[in-house]
Amino acid sequence: MYSYFIKLLACIMAVLLSAVAVTNGAPSAGSPYDAESPQELLLYAALVADTHVDGNPVRDRNIVLAKAFSGIFKNKTPLDALVMAGDNTNAADWDEYVNLEALMMMYNRAGQIVPAMGNHDSGGTSEGTEDEKTFPASGARFRDFLRFCGIESERNYYSVVVNGFYFVVLGTEAMLLNDAYLSRTQLQWLDRTLTDAQASGKPVFLIVHQPLSGINASGEVLDILKTHAAAGQTIMYISGHWHAPFSQQSFTNPAPGLYFLNLPSLLDTDDGGFGALLEVYPDRILIRPRNFIAGEWVSLEYSIQY
Repeated sequence: MYSYFIKLLACIMAVLLSAVAVTNGAPSAGSPYDAESPQELLLYAALVADTHVDGNPVRDRNIVLAKAFSGIFKNKTPLDALVMAGDNTNAADWDEYVNLEALMMMYNRAGQIVPAMGNHDSGGTSEGTEDEKTFPASGARFRDFLRFCGIESERNYYSVVVNGFYFVVLGTEAMLLNDAYLSRTQLQWLDRTLTDAQASGKPVFLIVHQPLSGINASGEVLDILKTHAAAGQTIMYISGHWHAPFSQQSFTNPAPGLYFLNLPSLLDTDDGGFGALLEVYPDRILIRPRNFIAGEWVSLEYSIQY
């Protein structure tokens, strides 16, 4: 019933915002763009993090996001997925999810939305205090959003396969304010899921809001990832949380076959609009950072041979 209510309000909000956009000029930004080699693509995805959608649909931060999503979906080649690496909302409130779903209805044209749960989505923020009482409700709202995205999961973590490629998404199971808590059960699930993915022979994309240092079981996670990478898997760990601009430090390779990518905030890093395009080809993965509002490529590219 609750998820139906959210979806109904999101539909109404999307219609209202569309009407306002037509009357006052739609928030439009960016410019058309394309993959480097569209004919050779095996997988094409937009990567964003830290949208921090607000409950007020016309607040300045939501206008920035509308411009950013407008720019994201000026793609010429269809996007197979939109990855949202956590802190999708600012405080996990129901009205924020209404506006998030309205934004998706207005702009999203990707085949699959792949969201991760951030600390703000769990009800934990750097401005607030730890409150375990809010966590079950915030988790339920996140899983309602997963259902909106066509993903059924009874937990804050899940996997989805797009074009034969596994997207493995981890999520906190307790309130740790800024950090993520992964249970032994989730770690075992991660190990099994990577084993399942290995049979595909394709690279795996692990989506976690926090970088490794922000996870309670960081050593165990790293051991699991290194073990699978040593067995021949190519694994890319995609995170957000730091709101750091793109730099050479955004992309690291701590072990053969294991790569880490940290994304800036779509909302407020250098006034917003920064994300990246993931292009997978038969022999390489290409990460192309872009300012979706300005419609400009960032002068950095990260390439992985596999």
